[in-house]
Amino acid sequence: DTDLLRIEQYYGDQGYITAKVGRPIVDIQAGKGIYITIPIEEGPLYHVGVVDIEGDMIKPKRELLEAFGLKTGDVMSKIRIHAGMEKVRDIYMDQGFANCDLEPLTKEAGTVIDITLRIQKQKPVHIDQIQIRGNRKTRDKIIRRELKLQESDLFSSTALKQSRDKLNRLGYFKQVNLDQIPGAD
Repeated sequence: DTDLLRIEQYYGDQGYITAKVGRPIVDIQAGKGIYITIPIEEGPLYHVGVVDIEGDMIKPKRELLEAFGLKTGDVMSKIRIHAGMEKVRDIYMDQGFANCDLEPLTKEAGTVIDITLRIQKQKPVHIDQIQIRGNRKTRDKIIRRELKLQESDLFSSTALKQSRDKLNRLGYFKQVNLDQIPGAD
């Protein structure tokens, strides 16, 4: 069942949004092996129509559309939509908007799908407290020195990733986890 879902997802990511995968037909032939036939109904190939962004923009629309990565005429792909949304989300998170909401709105016209990415940036988030737990190798100030984020800084997903990488490169720890715990405000 999981494999059938993966096949359907693969077709969806290749532009066949309405692809249907049927139940497998198993044929055992003595001396030749087992043959598994999976019926697939592709359906039509879908393409991207108009791509737009609306809502709270912190950068020029052109720059956000470029980060989103989908253009008119591209083959429709769910995985590309999600990857593009993550790139736009990173732009917002790097500016402190850790809780921004992104919603892809679609409008279908035949085999062409228009996509509008609606953005709500919410309030900027600041780092309240940095707690270090499980450290038995070095002083806490050594760890704090490697962090790209400090208390009272605006949240940044890139700085958080860089901090994790720097702590891993120290070689003191088997695993570094940077957990984000929402504060009261």
